[in-house]
Amino acid sequence: MLNESLKKHLSEYLDSPVTQTSVLTGGDINDVYKLDTASKSYVVKINDAPAYPNMFELEKLGLNELAKTKTFRIPQPLHTGNFENKSFLILEHIESASKNK
Repeated sequence: MLNESLKKHLSEYLDSPVTQTSVLTGGDINDVYKLDTASKSYVVKINDAPAYPNMFELEKLGLNELAKTKTFRIPQPLHTGNFENKSFLILEHIESASKNK
């Protein structure tokens, strides 16, 4: 779970304070959370900054390049940064499509 000091730090990059966090699954290297604010939801990826220096800056560049192809929907990378010994990447949250089709 996100500690309060990191959650407060991340809120500074968003439109309002984080009101709720949810753990997302699927990654091995990073911790991934959905962040809810009063008006929007975001995704944040967090890892150990010393172990993976510049990883999220490079991921942001890669996501921006993929988005240029307009091949499929790419979450917009919004912010990268460091806090204490953690690196983070804040992304646009994209709702999953319904599986009932």
